[in-house]
Amino acid sequence: MLRELAKRVPLPGDHEVTAAARGLQVIGIAMCVAADRPLNECHCFINLALDRMKEQLKEMLDTSIKDWGSSSSEAIKSWAAAELPPTPWWP
Repeated sequence: MLRELAKRVPLPGDHEVTAAARGLQVIGIAMCVAADRPLNECHCFINLALDRMKEQLKEMLDTSIKDWGSSSSEAIKSWAAAELPPTPWWP
């Protein structure tokens, strides 16, 4: 019975929850700024910055992996065209 009731209770979607959480973080950051607290000591700022960095890093890695797998990758072409250093004289 409880499971059926839980299924019928409308819950906000992920986007609404994320937007609300971001809003609270921004309010927290504004409170830190208003209190002249350095941002490197503001937990709301630190949390938001870390989340954004994780998202950006994931996007960069995804793009790099896709680029690496592409035969038309400019990075791979430039590495293939580069001259290798001379072979060392020792075995």
